[in-house]
Amino acid sequence: MQNPSMTDVCHLLDWDTGFFGVRIARLDRTAPTAAELQDALIWCETERIECLYLLADANDPATTRLAEDAGFHLRDIRMTLARALAGSAAGLPPGIRTATEGDIDGLARIAETSHTDSRFYYDPGFPREHCDALYRTWIERSCRGYAQQVFVADHEGVAAGYITCHKDEDAGRIGLLAVAEAARGGGLGSRLISAALQYFAASGFDQTTVVTQGRNTAAQRLYIRHGFLPQSTEVWYHRWFRQPEQEHK
Repeated sequence: MQNPSMTDVCHLLDWDTGFFGVRIARLDRTAPTAAELQDALIWCETERIECLYLLADANDPATTRLAEDAGFHLRDIRMTLARALAGSAAGLPPGIRTATEGDIDGLARIAETSHTDSRFYYDPGFPREHCDALYRTWIERSCRGYAQQVFVADHEGVAAGYITCHKDEDAGRIGLLAVAEAARGGGLGSRLISAALQYFAASGFDQTTVVTQGRNTAAQRLYIRHGFLPQSTEVWYHRWFRQPEQEHK
């Protein structure tokens, strides 16, 4: 067994730690061996880690058993969908434009109520208000450079939805997508997806991907209507090192 003060199996997540105010790390194996998992848990105890993330291959029953035996809890099913970009039309759909600084406050208000299917909301260790703030911060940072492009959909004269676009090495990637509750059902989500597809095609990509939650069937149906197909499925586990009665309700 390696020195418990060192590990190549997991690492501290500086941003998550700073944002949530607890020491958070991530396991760097999707299918850790029993020995690797034991090393990681010892390292976490030594480094005073409070929460450890594990993203595991959903098709690996051995990892499921190891994770459950080690005190991890399932928090999310992570679905990656992909589609080819051939044939994407040029030009933005009606009512879609690039986000501006003046949109950010309104988009943040949409964000804080629109992503409640995510794993953080299903983990009682994270206070609800921190989860809301996470997505407010996420869209604010996206508009200020974290994403390569953010499109908004206007409804009755105000920004009522958004989609964030990221350029990975070999594919375009959709990050966040949301539409304000009062503007849903009018096709804004579809127009935002179309804008993202056109943007990635114009950027020279042959493919685009998106990640959504297994419990978010509405998002899955929307993406499938736009030609996306499932590519892979993984599962998120969280392991807390504090007593359950200390967790937030």
